[in-house]
Amino acid sequence: MIGRKEEQTLLRDLAQSREAELVAVYSRRRVGKTYLVRETFNNEIFLIFMIK
Repeated sequence: MIGRKEEQTLLRDLAQSREAELVAVYSRRRVGKTYLVRETFNNEIFLIFMIK
């Protein structure tokens, strides 16, 4: 992914934390938030909650 290395690193670091973590990914529409999360974690995602 181009230009998203910092965000991917942050998400991976939070996922590996020994503490309980809640991450809200928000931004304007159609900028690739869902793609970012899915590509960062591939098939490791347990739950995605989306509000439209």
